[in-house]
Amino acid sequence: MIEISNQKETTQGARPVRLKNLFARIRKVKHFEVYAAIIVICIMSLIFFSSFTGGKKTTTSNLANQIQITTEATLEQRLTFLLQNVRDIGQIDVMMTDYGIVVLATHGDDPKVQIRILEAIQTLIPPNTIKIKILPRK
Repeated sequence: MIEISNQKETTQGARPVRLKNLFARIRKVKHFEVYAAIIVICIMSLIFFSSFTGGKKTTTSNLANQIQITTEATLEQRLTFLLQNVRDIGQIDVMMTDYGIVVLATHGDDPKVQIRILEAIQTLIPPNTIKIKILPRK
C-alpha cells in the first residue's frame, strides 16, 4: 500500500515537473524572446486591425454609391454634349435616375427629334435596360 500511494504522489508531482521541463526546453531555443515578441506583436496587430473591419463595410458601400453617382453624372454630361450636337434638337438637359433617363429638348414634341434622341441614347446604353422619357422644353 505504501508503494501505491508513492506512485500516486510521483504521478501528481510529475505534472509540474513536466511543465518545468517544457519551459526549460523552450528557453533553450535560440532567440526565444524574439519569437515570443513576434507572436505577441502579430496577435496584437490582428486584434487592432480586426476592429476596423466593421467600418469597411459601410465605407465600401459608400464608395460604391459615390462611384455610381459619379458615373451617372459623367454619363449625363456625355449625353448632354452628344445630344446638343445632334441636328434639330436645340437646347437640351439630361437627368439620369435609377429608373431611367429624362431628356428635356427644345423640340422634344417633334417625333423626328424624339427618334434622333432615342437612337443617340441607345448607342450608349443598351436598349430595354432603362426607361427613356423625352419632354418638350418651355
